[in-house]
Amino acid sequence: MRPTREELAELADALALPLPDVLDAARGIGPGRRPDTRVVKASNTVAPGLRG
Repeated sequence: MRPTREELAELADALALPLPDVLDAARGIGPGRRPDTRVVKASNTVAPGLRG
């Protein structure tokens, strides 16, 4: 059974860790392996063959 977000929040408080780090750990994402959330530039979203 997976822990709920509330249980993970309590764990984060008990360990004095930031909640996002605890949530990442629960998802199996280790330190330094956070998903890339950067915005992709519009020029990178067009396939090379479709550029004008």
